[in-house]
Amino acid sequence: SQHIDPDFDRLMPKIIKRVNKFLYLTEKNLQTFDKYALSNKNKLTKLYIGYEPKYSIEPINKEELGISKESFIFGLIARAIPEKGWQRSIDLIIELRKKGYQCDLILCGESEYSKALQLKYKNYKYIHFIGYVKETAEWIKIFDVGLLPSFFPSEALPNIVIEYLAYGKPVVATNIGEIPQMIKSSNGNAGKIVGYDNVEEASLNDMLVFVANLMDNKKQYKTYQQRAISAFEEKFSMAVCVDKYIKITKELKGE
Repeated sequence: SQHIDPDFDRLMPKIIKRVNKFLYLTEKNLQTFDKYALSNKNKLTKLYIGYEPKYSIEPINKEELGISKESFIFGLIARAIPEKGWQRSIDLIIELRKKGYQCDLILCGESEYSKALQLKYKNYKYIHFIGYVKETAEWIKIFDVGLLPSFFPSEALPNIVIEYLAYGKPVVATNIGEIPQMIKSSNGNAGKIVGYDNVEEASLNDMLVFVANLMDNKKQYKTYQQRAISAFEEKFSMAVCVDKYIKITKELKGE
């Protein structure tokens, strides 16, 4: 609350009276309206952000990274801070390797924290620290599963989850922000929402059980791929989001 503009409390009640429709992204956003006692809930409509997939972009050549064609690739693209689940992603890949699975982990993001992790795990050739990436699509396209085992307190509607879904990547993430709703499709969840081992670490066992099943069962993996595409098309495709905007505008104009 210390970061909120001091005029906000004064202005918000007036804004509520004058505005015909509020568009919000996540359930977390509703807390603001509860605080200011918005009586007419019809003024509220959830509307997600649309994304236009970059299908024409060529994927990175994974063999140039020393990754074999047969390897199952996990990827995390996120701010390089502990709260985004970097350590737990590393824990996951190490445990899978111990169990005999052929897999690699790609980590995209850069900070002093990621550099320290890179030094710590420099002898783990299956963990690839890429650093900052300008074009996420070319990396996501070589992932088999997208990770975000976050415990970031302000997690809301992470764009990277939308991008994972857009390219048909099953998602393994934590029960935080809007993520559980994001991965839902009409055919079922497009991945796994895991619990926590403690307040700061996603459940390693939950992650292991789910991804091991995917790696062992190609048919099951394809099912989750299809669900990822469905979740994206149903909620985040640009066409769907634009149509919703148009519908809302027409309703406000009385058309």
